[in-house]
Amino acid sequence: MNTESMRFDPAPGWRTLLLQWGRWRVLVGVTLFAVLASMGLTLLLLQALGRSQSIPVGLAIAGVVPLVIAPLVFNVLIKLVFEIESTRAALHRLATRDALTQTYNRGYFTERLDAEAVRALRTGQAMALLMIDADEFKSINDRYGHPVGDRVLQQIAQACQSSLRPYDLLARFGGEEFVVLLPETTLAQACEVAERVIAAVAGMKPDTLSVEPLRVTVSVGVAVLSSTDSGGTALLHRADAALYQAKRNGRNTWAC
Repeated sequence: MNTESMRFDPAPGWRTLLLQWGRWRVLVGVTLFAVLASMGLTLLLLQALGRSQSIPVGLAIAGVVPLVIAPLVFNVLIKLVFEIESTRAALHRLATRDALTQTYNRGYFTERLDAEAVRALRTGQAMALLMIDADEFKSINDRYGHPVGDRVLQQIAQACQSSLRPYDLLARFGGEEFVVLLPETTLAQACEVAERVIAAVAGMKPDTLSVEPLRVTVSVGVAVLSSTDSGGTALLHRADAALYQAKRNGRNTWAC
């Protein structure tokens, strides 16, 4: 599984492990289990009936029958299970990920923000939020077209992700705006992350096939959870206000 935002992904269950193991490995495993179970039960039955002399023949029959029948029967069932679980995993990804950038989407981010805010307030741990907005992005769309703009957004997302820890949560909040949830992060640490994000984006060389080199920058608003907050909404509003302050300060910078 991708390590991105691993803190916020569901713990791997039997469904995930099943898909990771692969259909044919599962089939071999199930067949082997059926053979061993059949031989074990046959051995116990023959011993209970006092037919010790029949054990070699009984074990041979008990091993061959499931070895032939199990793959035929279980192949259909396992194929159906894999199709169902693959569809379920795809639907979960569609429900939680932004189709363009493959970061988390706004709905999933809002859900996790509230949950993490409640947890941080209960435990007294620090938590921070970054609001990131591409500077003068409309001019990129107007001048080069939306396909170029889409590619720039994808590369901004990649640059942001490269500046984060595996358990930080990056999401596309809307348009050219991204948010980052930083668990167990103080204001000073969040400002350092903001500086890394700004530097990573400014250092990009957008692969847009444009005849002109593009210079892309972002502005970042930084906010930390307060003990007086009741949830994540107030934190989000403060980060948004800080973002507008960064814009007023000349863009390509951060504010808190």
